[in-house]
Amino acid sequence: TAGTSYACISIADAAVRLRLDGTDPSGTVGFLATNGQELILYGEDTLNDIIFFADTSTDAVLDIAYGRDNSGRHGISING
Repeated sequence: TAGTSYACISIADAAVRLRLDGTDPSGTVGFLATNGQELILYGEDTLNDIIFFADTSTDAVLDIAYGRDNSGRHGISING
């Protein structure tokens, strides 16, 4: 949605790999985020460029909440 600049993503059931530069991750390339981690994305550019890839044969579930953040931050914060 236009104006969305924040997302909180909870990863469940399996690990994923991700990239924030708009290029495709693979089974060996990209940041590894595991089951139980929470990602917080800041900036419309970050939300537009993130790409996920299943790291295992088990499907991961991504629960996502979107919103607006007016702090001017860009990038990702990882918890868990």
